[in-house]
Formats: sequence, C-alpha cells, structure tokens
Amino acid sequence: MARIVLGIGSSHSPQVSTPPEFWAGHAARDMHVYSLFDRAGNPTTYERLLADADPELPAQLTPEVKQRRHEACQAAIGRLAARIEEVAPDVVVIIGEDQHEIFHEDCMPALLVYWGDTLVSAPHPWRTEQDASLRAAAWGYGWDEVREFPVASELGERLIEELIERGFDVAHARYLKEGQAVGHAFGFAYRRLLGGKPIPTLPVMLNTHYPPNQPTARRCFEIGRVIRETVQAWKSDARVGVVATGGLTHFVIDEQFDHELLRAMKEKDAGKLCSIPQRLLNSGTSEVRSWITAAVALADLDMEIIDYQPCYRTPAGTGMGMGFAEWR
Repeated sequence: MARIVLGIGSSHSPQVSTPPEFWAGHAARDMHVYSLFDRAGNPTTYERLLADADPELPAQLTPEVKQRRHEACQAAIGRLAARIEEVAPDVVVIIGEDQHEIFHEDCMPALLVYWGDTLVSAPHPWRTEQDASLRAAAWGYGWDEVREFPVASELGERLIEELIERGFDVAHARYLKEGQAVGHAFGFAYRRLLGGKPIPTLPVMLNTHYPPNQPTARRCFEIGRVIRETVQAWKSDARVGVVATGGLTHFVIDEQFDHELLRAMKEKDAGKLCSIPQRLLNSGTSEVRSWITAAVALADLDMEIIDYQPCYRTPAGTGMGMGFAEWR
C-alpha cells in the first residue's frame, strides 16, 4: 500500500518572494486596495487599524528588521525544498487555494480535484505589471516559459470516488480551458518547493477566499482525513508527500492566532482545528484552510515548526504572517 512519508507547509504570498526594498508597493495596497478585517474578523479600514495600532510597531519596520525576516523566510523555503529533494517522494499531493485563476464567478466550487494527465504552469501575469513590487514577486510563481507537470491521475480518481462515497460534493477537472494555467498557490509549489522537478502531483483546490461557499474549518479537517485514508488504501508502493501552501494571517497580522494555529497542528488538537469560526478565515487568512487540510492528512507524522516570521509592512500592523513547517 502507498504511504505518506513527508509533509510540507509554506506561506506562498507575494511578499515572501519580494525583496524588502519593494515591500512598499504591497503596503500601498494594504492602504488603498485590499479588504481588511480586524483580529475579531470584522471588516475595517486602514485608518481604523492605524488608530488602534500598537505604538511599538514602527520598530518592526526598519530596513534591518525587514531584511532579516526576508532572509529567514528564504532560508526556511530552501530547507523545505531540500527536504523534498532528499526524501524524493514518488507523488506529491498539493493543497492550495485559487484566486480567480481557475475558479470564477460562473463556477466557483468549494473543492476541486484536478486529475488530468498533465497540468500547465504559465508565466505569471505580474511579470509585465507596471507595479515594481508585483513584478518582483512574480518569479516565485513560475518561469519565463510554459511548463507542464505530470499528474497522479490514478490517485486523483480514487480520491474523487472516496470523497463522493463519504458525502462530499466534489468538483473535478481533467483539463483547463485554453489560456488557463494553474494558480499561484500551485505555481509556488512547483517553482520554489519542487524546483521544477517532474514529480507527479495531485492538485486539491479549495475555495478559501470567496463566500458564500468557503469550506468550514471542520470540513477542511474532514477533507484531510479522506486524503490520508485514500492514500493509505491505494494499492501502490508509492511514497507520497503532502504540501500545503498559503497563509498565515494577512493582510492584518495576528501573531497570537498564528501561534495558536501552529500549536494546534503540532499537537494534533482536533477540537481547536475544527472550531475556528468562519469570521476569522477571511481575506488572506482564509488560506489557513489549506494548512488544516494538510495537517490532518499528515496526522500519522510529527510536525516540526521550521520558522515563523511576522513580516509587518505598515505601522497599522498589516503585512503577512509567514509560516513554514515540516512533517516527518
């Protein structure tokens, strides 16, 4: 039977691949573009956040602090990529979200399993953006040319069948529309974690961002359990890795939430993981759904927190909480 031999969790945000000298562009979008939610999950504004912010936050915004945190993130990603290369799994299940890349308002499933023969990764459209911060981030999501990666189609079919058997209304896809490519959550995994190696992958896509059909934390927990049990029942000698990309809290950093989430995953605290309210899983923080799903799929392994970096970019406390973890 197949077995899960490795797990990886990594933040994939634009900021994680952007040198600090370009963070100001991301900060400008915090002020004027992004939908912001306070730490209680309520919609808010940049001005309100700034008025209530910790007066010590400017100390987190010096060039030296930003550079140190950026370098720590790059070191953590490098360590995770090296572990994947060392373990060399035969198949990698990638759990991530989609931001109007494959899912659109004409069809927005809560859960989709892609099981075509191959999956296309295309140059990220930010490569031609006028905004320098977006151009600086684009390299982390793909290459200058289109690439195709093999898909673990047999495992995908089995997972779909098992999800249906257990009462999940799962969408599936065997190909993408002309001009479409896999989203940034998966492009990050191919580029920065798998290093472009042609390892067969199984993309599991969650609608983390867009109401009203975002899966609850409990539902993500249950999806993770089905993934684990499907792999364990697969009549194959494949050694399987599981990768989650996304999160942690953003665009308003909540260090307490991030540390409690990491602790709950490390300690396999099902009650805590299942009870996170929907109101706290909004905006970019919604991506922690992928981590919850992966943590349950990896419940037979032990989690090591590689690093956590609260990468603040404004005195209002906006930025991204960057998490990196390994299960072995």
